[in-house]
Amino acid sequence: MTKSVSILVDLTILGPESAARVPDFMEDDPGTVYQRPGTVFKTIWTDMNEIKRATAVAAQVVIPQALSLSDFTMGTSVFAAGQVGLELVRIALATAGLPKAAIDEITLDHVTITAATVTYMLPCVGRSSPSQLKKLIHQHAMLIGLGGQSRMGEFHYSHAKNAAENQVGSYPRGSAISVDSRLVEGYVLIDVILSEPYLKTQGWDSVASWKDAYDENRYGRVFDKVVRGILQLDGPRCVYPGPSQQIMDQLGLRNEHILRDYMRGKDSATFSSFAFVRTNIDASRKKSWTDARKVILAQTGIDINKKWTEYQWHFPDSLAAQLKYPGDYSPEVKAVSTCFCSDAWPALLARLSQEYNAV
Repeated sequence: MTKSVSILVDLTILGPESAARVPDFMEDDPGTVYQRPGTVFKTIWTDMNEIKRATAVAAQVVIPQALSLSDFTMGTSVFAAGQVGLELVRIALATAGLPKAAIDEITLDHVTITAATVTYMLPCVGRSSPSQLKKLIHQHAMLIGLGGQSRMGEFHYSHAKNAAENQVGSYPRGSAISVDSRLVEGYVLIDVILSEPYLKTQGWDSVASWKDAYDENRYGRVFDKVVRGILQLDGPRCVYPGPSQQIMDQLGLRNEHILRDYMRGKDSATFSSFAFVRTNIDASRKKSWTDARKVILAQTGIDINKKWTEYQWHFPDSLAAQLKYPGDYSPEVKAVSTCFCSDAWPALLARLSQEYNAV
């Protein structure tokens, strides 16, 4: 599914009287404005002839929470997510007392997408268990120097900010991937985060531009370009530059020196970072090496007992074979009502329309 979407709804079509009724969603008393789980609204104000007027509403919507659906099993549709965002803004404006005749003038043509997170569900069978695939992704990401962050156990990867231009490859800037930490039976969930600059560069910042995305195989192309692109699984094979400075900083100064000496091909007996080990040097050196190896392996995926040249030219054939566009997820019939998917979409849209009509 499109796990989350951020949109900007243009309100300049509203007349002065209707615009004057738009609440300040961030500043007004929470008890007086529409609120919904998984949704944040923000009013955008513009000074017009020295009068502050609401000209847009920004909305951030986490789809499963906003619609009370499963956040494990998901389909993909940025177009449908944008519609959800618009319908929730319409409900919020109606709740604030704007006349529906004015609200009904606001359509998808007035909605801009400023960010979207698309979730791909990769099936894993047999040896390709979710935990093994996640480990492969993480070790490879660290090895090729990606900037990686762990948020509540979820690994978020983008190209390191200090990476050289020739390391970036051809994947679009303004995109990132995140691997869900939860173990979903038979699946690994990979989120693709598409930022506003990315969407504008592609010409995909309007909801309407996503209407025919399935027919264009856009979700498959995004997967290949962003997921496989960030992980450098396509194109000419090149020598890996090693972990990013961001990863190096996490090792601690001594272990960083050990890893840099190792990558330069130096003999471990001459590593500069062992120079201050003064007593019982053989035992101390052995323990230092063992301790450093554990830390470096855990943080970077590099085993310093192997030759660095083995890593520089390594290509993860198993990972490349598994990270293929899985297609849109279709749940079993009994689970349709709990999923944001194509089969459930007509009923979900009808439910939102009923909410709007009931205000």
